[in-house]
Formats: sequence, C-alpha cells, structure tokens
Amino acid sequence: MCLWGAGTVQMYYYFTKYTKDETWLKIHVFVVYALDTAHQALVIKANYTYLVTEYGNSAYLVHVESALLNSIILTAFICTGVQIIFLMRIWRLSKRNIYMTGIVALLVSGQFLSTVVYYGKAYHFQTFADLETIFTITRIINVLTAASDIVVAAALVYLLHSSRTGFKASDTMISRLIAFTVNTGLITAICAIASLVTGIVYPTTLIYILFYLSLSRLYMNSLFATLNSRENIRSGVADASSEVGMNSFSLSRLRGAPPPRSNDHRMVNIKVNTETIQDSDSYGKERISIDGRTPSENDLEEGLSGKTSHAI
Repeated sequence: MCLWGAGTVQMYYYFTKYTKDETWLKIHVFVVYALDTAHQALVIKANYTYLVTEYGNSAYLVHVESALLNSIILTAFICTGVQIIFLMRIWRLSKRNIYMTGIVALLVSGQFLSTVVYYGKAYHFQTFADLETIFTITRIINVLTAASDIVVAAALVYLLHSSRTGFKASDTMISRLIAFTVNTGLITAICAIASLVTGIVYPTTLIYILFYLSLSRLYMNSLFATLNSRENIRSGVADASSEVGMNSFSLSRLRGAPPPRSNDHRMVNIKVNTETIQDSDSYGKERISIDGRTPSENDLEEGLSGKTSHAI
C-alpha cells in the first residue's frame, strides 16, 4: 500500500511537471496507474476477506481468494506496459537495431504469455495447494521477469556507454542515466529472483507471493521515477555545462552527430542617451533630446520619453 501511495505522488508530480509530454505517453502512464490501482484494490479485498470477513475461521486460510487470482492478470498487463516504454528506448538508442530490440521483445512477450497461461490454469483453483500443481509455470514467470529486467538494463547501459562523446556535460548526463537505469532495473529483478528463490527453498509456504504481489507496484514506480528524473538529469547537465563554459547541450551528440563548431560571438553594446529638458512655459511641457537631437513623434510613441540612459 505504501508503494501504491508513492506511485500516486509520483503520478501527480508527473502530470503537473511534464505537461508538454506527448498525449499518447500521458494516456499510457494513466492506464498503468489505473491498472495498478485496481491491482491494489484486489489485494485489499483479499486481505479484508481473510482478516475481517473470515476472522477466526482458520479453515478458510487454505482457500485462495478469487481477488488474488484476478490480480495475476493485472500484473501481466502492468509489467508489460512499463517494459514497452523501456523497449522503445532501446529501439531509439540502438538506431532501430532489430536484433537487440527483438531479443528484449521476446523476453517481454514470454513473460506476458506465461503469466496469461498461469492465470488461465489457476482461475478455477479453490485452495493454495492447487497452485503447487503449476509451480513450474511460476518458476518460468519469475525467470523470464528477472531475465527481461536484467537484459533491458544491460542493453540500455551498453547503448548509453557507447554514446559517450568526451564532453563533460554529455558524459555527466550519460553517467546519471546509467546509474539510474541500473538501480531501477535491479530492484524489479531482485524482487523476481526473491520470489523464485523463496518458492524453491520454501515450496510449502506462501512467502513467494509476497514478492510477486510487489512486482507490479515496483514496475509502476520505476516507470514514474524514470519519467520524473528527466528534469534533475537536465539540471545536472546544465551545472556541468557551466563549469566548462558551455551554454547548451544537444542530444544529437548521442546519435553520433559531430559537435557544433564554436563561433566567435561578440557582444554589441548599444547605448541610448536620453536628456530631459524642462521648459519654463505656462503649460509645464517637457522637451526631450536624444543625443543632441529633438525626438520625433515615433520616438515618443516608442516610449523613450522621460527615460534615463540605458544599454542594450
């Protein structure tokens, strides 16, 4: 529930901070959050049934709640929805490398399909003991989940590392992206591995379900964290740019474009001297001269009258 709350805060931050993102991305983010909210609602319903509705009924504890089973299919869609965004990044950074993107896509598709198969077989189960009959599929799901997360992180790290240009500003941004990619990828991978290990070591317990139920929440937060970190990464690049005397940084360098040639920019100062002369006539009018000449009506309309000297 805490992870869902953190995701809610991150979603609010995303929609208020990145208002210029493309519409399809905003819709995609909202759908992932909506599915994860529905997933959390099913988990709450299951817990309420076990702890409140069936309080004191120890015999009911062997019964597998339908809400828990239904949350499995939502996990499949949430994880796939998040990985699609990372898959698109690999596609773009690799310059549409079919082989690299295809390998990752196969792992993501395998994870999704195996989860759908698991849900189809477990949908009519009544007890947790029935789940042990398809525990092989559970292992396959956990292995594919961990493998896809590790491969996605490794592919992004490789592509980002190969994009280094030697410029401090660009390399600073790439280093931040690499560190962030490793951190977000490892969190979900470790959770999947923990679910796999606990299921193998403690097959007669339900410890592995704890980690599996957390997967969708971790995926959602990793997506929001990735999107919301863009501003901080850019500010870090701006700081590094100021240290080396750079005023801007172009992402075209990451695509192999040559760095722009430095031009000799010279500052041009234009000074306008404005002198105000007070006439001692009955109307108290002001006469203004600019650089020794009387201003025209256009000068007055442009708002030069009465101003002191300034530089542009």
